[in-house]
Amino acid sequence: YEWRVATGVNNDILRVYYKVGATGGWRLLQTYNFIQRTWRDFQIALPSEALQKDVYIAFEGLSRWGMGVCLDEITVEETGSLARTLNEAVTEAVTNDAIPNGTSNNPILCTRLKVLGNIGNAVLNSIKVNATATNISDITRVKLFTTPDPSFNTANQIAEGTLSGSSVTLSPNYALPTGYTYLWVTYDIDANAKSGNVVDAEIPASGISFNGSTYANATINSPG
Repeated sequence: YEWRVATGVNNDILRVYYKVGATGGWRLLQTYNFIQRTWRDFQIALPSEALQKDVYIAFEGLSRWGMGVCLDEITVEETGSLARTLNEAVTEAVTNDAIPNGTSNNPILCTRLKVLGNIGNAVLNSIKVNATATNISDITRVKLFTTPDPSFNTANQIAEGTLSGSSVTLSPNYALPTGYTYLWVTYDIDANAKSGNVVDAEIPASGISFNGSTYANATINSPG
C-alpha cells in the first residue's frame, strides 16, 4: 500500500527496482509520480527473470518538497498459474475545469480497472459510452486512452469513434496488463460550442466487455 501527498513545488516520487543476485544491476520496475492523498494498494507483476530464489527488491523515494512517501503491507506472493481476470472497475475523479471550445482530448470520465492473474490474455473488447450534454453536437469525437496511474496523458490512445445519437461503443481489443490500468474517456469539442454548455459521460451497467463477458454492475460516472 502507498500513500503520498504534495505540498510546495512538486509531489515526491517513488521508484521500485529489482535485481537478480547480490552483484546484479538494479532494474527499474515501476515509477509512481502523482499525488496520492489516501492509502491505495498497487500491484506489480515481476518479470520472468526475477522468479528466482536470489532476488532483491528496493524502494527509492525522491524528495521534491512534498510530504514524503509512506509504504505499508508489502507482500511478495507466489500465486502459481492464474488466468488473468478483471477483478474490479471503479470510478475515479476527473477535473471539473471549464473546457475551451475547439479543443481535443478533454478527459471526461476515468475508471480504474484491476486485473488479477499471470497467464493468458486480459482483453478489453469494448466499452459503451453514453453521453449527456447541453448540446450533443458539441461532442465531435470520443476517444479512449489508458495510463498506468491516475495522471492523464495522451501517450496511449486505444480507440476512438463518433456518437450515434447519444452513445458510442468503442472496440479497442486491448490487452490489459496485470495490476491497475486507468481508462479515460475524452471528448473533442466543436469550435462553435457555446460558453456555459455542459458535457458528461457514463459507462452503463454491463457496458464493459472483457474476454467476451460483460462487466460493471452499476453505472460508472466520474465526479467532475
